[in-house]
Amino acid sequence: VRHRLVQKSVPNELVFVGELPSGPNGGFNPKMDHLVCFLSGTLALGATKGLTKKQAMENNMLNFKDLENLKLAEDLAKTCFEMYSVTSTGLAPEIAYFHTK
Repeated sequence: VRHRLVQKSVPNELVFVGELPSGPNGGFNPKMDHLVCFLSGTLALGATKGLTKKQAMENNMLNFKDLENLKLAEDLAKTCFEMYSVTSTGLAPEIAYFHTK
């Protein structure tokens, strides 16, 4: 996921998970379904082993891979927050398309 599907939007640099509708050799589609927002929580829980970030860090439980996953989780959560905050209703769209290079 990290190497093939995660990209940043232009110019806001929002991290999102796109799609490869034709498989790994096809073109990238900068489309993210709202359900991808659950991935940020899943990554965070996996990285911290279900503890808070503070507890996991105090107990030296986070290795480099965990820190990478936690950063991705935080970045995705920020993107999901922004999807809510930019609408007049405060509701996020079911599907969002991002501008990329």
